[in-house]
Amino acid sequence: MNRVDPAPAQLLKRIEAFADLGADELELLGRYCELGYYSSGETVFSVGSQGEQLFIVVEGEAVVSTHDSHGRVREVARYVAGEAFGELELFSNTVRTVSARCARDARLLVFPRRDLPFPTLIEKHPEVFVRVLHRFITVVASRIRALTEQVAESSPYIRQLRTQVFLDTLTGAYNRAYLSEAARLFESSASPGGALLMVKPDNFKAVNDTYGHEGGDAALRYFAEVLMTAIPSSAVALRYRGNEFCVVCPGLGAEAAKALAERVRRTIGGLDFSARLGGGSVYLTVSIGIGLQPTHGLAVDELIAAAHATMFAVRNAGGDRAAVAGEEGNGDEDR
Repeated sequence: MNRVDPAPAQLLKRIEAFADLGADELELLGRYCELGYYSSGETVFSVGSQGEQLFIVVEGEAVVSTHDSHGRVREVARYVAGEAFGELELFSNTVRTVSARCARDARLLVFPRRDLPFPTLIEKHPEVFVRVLHRFITVVASRIRALTEQVAESSPYIRQLRTQVFLDTLTGAYNRAYLSEAARLFESSASPGGALLMVKPDNFKAVNDTYGHEGGDAALRYFAEVLMTAIPSSAVALRYRGNEFCVVCPGLGAEAAKALAERVRRTIGGLDFSARLGGGSVYLTVSIGIGLQPTHGLAVDELIAAAHATMFAVRNAGGDRAAVAGEEGNGDEDR
């Protein structure tokens, strides 16, 4: 009877970095694998080589070794069927500090296949790999805490993915996809609670009508630029949708949140956008809704709902004001 090997997706599922992926995503990544055949004693990779693949033992045994200060070979680990090695160098984009060989005839599943550079694969499926790489960092952190910062900050893949997945290309602010990451700021803040501001210009439609969409884009870029400079370094601004922006403010109490909202309102209201648009003076006013944690909920979604409704209530009442949720009646979203 012929032996049936596990499907690539089943083997990938055993790797901790891929553990959170769904069946369809694992099946997708499985298409980028190849099966390699190695003879007993054959080298899989050497010290100093670039970490461009990870390996899963399908059959046989692989040995990972290093050299001590006297040049003697020292065995680091042995891997048997179902186990993987080479993840660290692949996911952190570093050269190998160990070598690997097969202790006996072996078959290894190679990911990604050798003709497909890992950066190319990331560009094809950024939504999948941002989860894989962040999961990998979590795994590394649980094993070697001192390595976490090095991997998170040094890996060019992490920087590339954060730019590709989390940044709004028009304004340079974070985009709505970053909300799940921003939510963690509340957890990591030294001070309990926090605030979330929803910010929307009252008269932006007039800019688009007068200066066209190119002018509107220029005004929106300036709006975002000023908003990001008006908030504290501990806060994060993101483009929620259209001309609506969200500011996540960990550790900010009610009074401080009101003061920040008022500063944002005055700063933007005092700007003349004509330098970016040409023509006569152009001023924008803003409506701001404030959701407070835990008063209006613990989850970011709850704070957004409270702040969003308040923002529209303020806008429908004439705009150019900031208010905390509960201080205004809910308004309709007249865009």
